[in-house]
Amino acid sequence: MGGLGIAIFPGIPLASFPHRDLIARRLEAPLVARDVNLIRRAEHSLSPAAESFIELWYKRIGKPSGL
Repeated sequence: MGGLGIAIFPGIPLASFPHRDLIARRLEAPLVARDVNLIRRAEHSLSPAAESFIELWYKRIGKPSGL
């Protein structure tokens, strides 16, 4: 059964795919979880915009444990 497969990926227009024999179905309200990390240099201060972004991040997502 070579050539068979399934994939789940972000919304990429099928028009950009070179293969016309593909079938796509939109997933309705999928529950997707992924780890997201915030990395910064410890020895450098952040700009006011970066500080605001992190503050908003913590309000929306929450502070990681251990901080």
